[in-house]
Amino acid sequence: MHASRAILENVIFCHQEDTNWPFSEASVLKKVFDEIFDTTKYTKSLEDLKDTIKEFTSKSKDLKVKIELLTKDYDQFRKLTIQKEQTQNKMVELNLLIQDYSSQIEKSEVS
Repeated sequence: MHASRAILENVIFCHQEDTNWPFSEASVLKKVFDEIFDTTKYTKSLEDLKDTIKEFTSKSKDLKVKIELLTKDYDQFRKLTIQKEQTQNKMVELNLLIQDYSSQIEKSEVS
């Protein structure tokens, strides 16, 4: 016969005391139907898919937090870089002033 084992056991060659399985508890009924329609693979696939979705959601949240931290770090880096450039420019200006004052002092000492 080209019937699955579950159909043979639960439908065709079912013992008389087991013929009331369609009226049994929900968990037993679900188990029998899962066997008959071979939904275990489908159920397992759904569970795997849910687990994968949870895993990716968790990773996504972690990556969002990392991105926020990196963005803050980058902003801080840009601020410090701008401050450094401004300080270097100020140093160049002050060095020029020092040289100018030094040359004025030398001229005044010579005169």
